[in-house]
Amino acid sequence: MLMGRGRVKDFAGGNKFTFVELFDCAPFTKVAVSVLYAGGMSHELSTSLVQLKHLYVDLCLTKQDEISSALCLMRSSPNLKQLALVMRNKLHAPQASMNLIDFHDYSGFRLDHLRYLVMLNFSNLAIEFKLLKLIMAKSHVLKKVSIELHRKISVDEELQILRDFIRLPLPRASPSAILTIER
Repeated sequence: MLMGRGRVKDFAGGNKFTFVELFDCAPFTKVAVSVLYAGGMSHELSTSLVQLKHLYVDLCLTKQDEISSALCLMRSSPNLKQLALVMRNKLHAPQASMNLIDFHDYSGFRLDHLRYLVMLNFSNLAIEFKLLKLIMAKSHVLKKVSIELHRKISVDEELQILRDFIRLPLPRASPSAILTIER
């Protein structure tokens, strides 16, 4: 299966589907997605992905298009219940400019059904923290947030992450959401 420019090729016997049609016709609710669009996606899809309840996103934090695409998928999935974000990055590599991704543009962003959030390979980059804050602020029924630290995080870096979580406010739409951080 090849993806690019919003088309999926060689899927289902040579039939061609748009990205949105693929999600609509998928007979399953759990979808593994690697967000790799050259040129990114729009701010919101023209059609809601109402069937999508479980989303796994492999996300490169050094690529603005991938971050924008992941946010577009989340915004376009009104019935999303579980979200897993796997951060792919080099611990000290330059990350996507946070100035280019304006999180204030997401004032209408809502995750009304999201109950579980998992963030894997968390390394305390500013963009990771901003994503976490955005999702927690927009998820009214969130029950559990589980953060797994990147395997190369040192004990000192882990302590800094814990300090940051205590020091920096995390707006929560769901006051009962439990946040766990694991090594």
